[in-house]
Amino acid sequence: MNAKTNAIFSKLADGDHVHYLDIGPKFMSNNGELTRGMMPDLLHLTEQGYTIWDESIESSLSKLLGEGSSHCRPTK
Repeated sequence: MNAKTNAIFSKLADGDHVHYLDIGPKFMSNNGELTRGMMPDLLHLTEQGYTIWDESIESSLSKLLGEGSSHCRPTK
């Protein structure tokens, strides 16, 4: 089911207003299963999960936000 859903979402990405980044595999164990250690209730991440999420999206998000550009700076 996740693969089919991800396929639909990935097709929506236009690289301009809609972006897609599949980080799901980063949460899986070596045998491809989602462990309770990563998501105890299979919905909410643990601290380790949020660290993986943060590290996985940081570079892409920085590019999207245009780090250092004027539109990201607070206004006076």
